Amino acid sequence: NAGQNITAPGFVGPLTGDASLDVKADGTRALTAGWNAGAFNITSLNSVGWVNVSQKATGGTGAIGSPWTGWDTAITWTGGVTYYAPAGFYSYATSPNFGKPGLSLIGDKPGGDGTSNYGTVFVCTGTGNVFIVDGRPLPSTNVKGVSIKNITAYTTNASSTATGCFYLNSVINGYFENLRCGGSAGAGFYMDCVQQSTFVKPVCSGATQWGAYQGVTPTNGIYMTSVTIACTTNQIIGCEIEGTSAYGIYITGSPMFNNVFLGGVVESCVGGINVDEGAFQNTFLGTDFEANTGANDILVYGFGNTFIGCEVGSAGTTNGIHVGYVSGTDGLLNTFMNCRLANKPILIDAGARGNRFEGIQFYGGITDNGTNSYFHGCYDSTNSKWYPDKVLQRFYSRATDTTAQSIANAAFQSLTWGTNTLDNGVHSTSVNPTRFTVPLGGAGLWQFDCAISFAANATGVRDVSVKKNGATLINYAQVLAGSPNQASCFITAHDLAVDGDYYEFQAFQNSGGALTIISDPNINFAQAKKVN
Repeated sequence: NAGQNITAPGFVGPLTGDASLDVKADGTRALTAGWNAGAFNITSLNSVGWVNVSQKATGGTGAIGSPWTGWDTAITWTGGVTYYAPAGFYSYATSPNFGKPGLSLIGDKPGGDGTSNYGTVFVCTGTGNVFIVDGRPLPSTNVKGVSIKNITAYTTNASSTATGCFYLNSVINGYFENLRCGGSAGAGFYMDCVQQSTFVKPVCSGATQWGAYQGVTPTNGIYMTSVTIACTTNQIIGCEIEGTSAYGIYITGSPMFNNVFLGGVVESCVGGINVDEGAFQNTFLGTDFEANTGANDILVYGFGNTFIGCEVGSAGTTNGIHVGYVSGTDGLLNTFMNCRLANKPILIDAGARGNRFEGIQFYGGITDNGTNSYFHGCYDSTNSKWYPDKVLQRFYSRATDTTAQSIANAAFQSLTWGTNTLDNGVHSTSVNPTRFTVPLGGAGLWQFDCAISFAANATGVRDVSVKKNGATLINYAQVLAGSPNQASCFITAHDLAVDGDYYEFQAFQNSGGALTIISDPNINFAQAKKVN
């Protein structure tokens, strides 16, 4: 019918009498089909595949309409073709793979009344993933340009072992709009190796459409991982996630970067969002974490992630924001700006470094066990006062020694420092006491100073030097021997350091025998500090 309506928008009514009908799809070619016999694979020359042509399922109040069966195997899914699935229930035991390059599948939106107009619904009776878009079988190992719109999917099988309701793997430049998970094991949206794709209004919520999940409650609403390869540069706009049994959004694996979440809500889940280790440079703008339970609304183990203008509701989670740490680069350089935490505190784990909080309204206090945390313009609503600003920490150490260290003749010798008068993790008096080590998060420009005095002797020269990582000479200073007075040396050096670099101060003398260092801590000291 060349795309024109016959009995209802987007729907061709059932035929009576004749077993077939001639249709001029493009004005030149007649298509015939035994529509009443259920021949559903009808494709015109203008690349429009009509999925439903002769039946329309309906559901009464609180009921789900009788689904069509057999339609999935009757259709040959072809890349570059647009398929239209009118409102109704489509049933199958195993999901077709819609991962065909350029394939477009368009359903009807639900009416929103939750009783009769359910829109286009795909129902999986088996135990596998409910709706599959998987590009791995292709020679290029990914599928490009898939577009799926206005589809609701769920499983009726309580024994489901699905990884996800909408299972997306190896998808590039995809477009997904108004997809709704009504119930599935695993995640509502499982994404692995999804890149440069856009999701508009993804919904994982049984309450929105039917008042409860069908079949199985999802573990997560959106689960992004890198089992195949990274999920990167995706845009998720206006997500709606409700009532999952674990974190509503879970980003895990490495690398997982440059994904943007714009708006949306995560509510009544057991935890709001978990940005795990290996996830970095992801951005969340104006997302609402509301009425969740469990330990955290926002849990971040990754690095360089940004939350701007997010809201945390007032229900049962313990922490509004929790920056966690296990090892390595966990909990590093994340940013939280202009967020409101209703009745929720902030927790920063020991080991987390350089995290930035600006314009945060919080309740219940801040527990900062981290290093180099930055606070500016934050408001403590519990005590109705501004939280003290805290600038980025400048690492430093000043150490002395009260023993008369003996320096052998004609050899550079690293000095040991037995007492710290100032230190925040740069120098240890028990483990490698000769070393001043740049802590994690301390990379930058450092300054090193040292003063020592040798016992009086008239022969040779006296040196003090700074050595990096046991190998590289950074600077040294030399004076002539003095007698009857002691010979004093002082040095200052600067160096661009990275995390883990260590520096030692070394003494040298060539008097012909061993000489001691004067043990007075006022003239025998070393110090290191980050200056930029």
